[in-house]
Amino acid sequence: MKYKDYIELGFERIDLDCNVEFDESGYGGFALSKAIAQNVVIEAVNGELDKPKIYIELGNGSTIVVHTTCEDVRNIVKKLNETA
Repeated sequence: MKYKDYIELGFERIDLDCNVEFDESGYGGFALSKAIAQNVVIEAVNGELDKPKIYIELGNGSTIVVHTTCEDVRNIVKKLNETA
């Protein structure tokens, strides 16, 4: 997906302060994030907008990271909007 597609789905842009990214590109980077449930977030970062990930916080300080597809992201957000 493109940046605009994520924004249209309701993702929020979070500007990052990544020194590695800054050294490579001249800016600190960004992430696009959308909470889909308590402790569950979908995120995509600049340079990898075609590789979104789902982060599930387990409450014991650990997080499960699930690689997903752009099509799945669209379907998840669509289903959430239908039930809201």
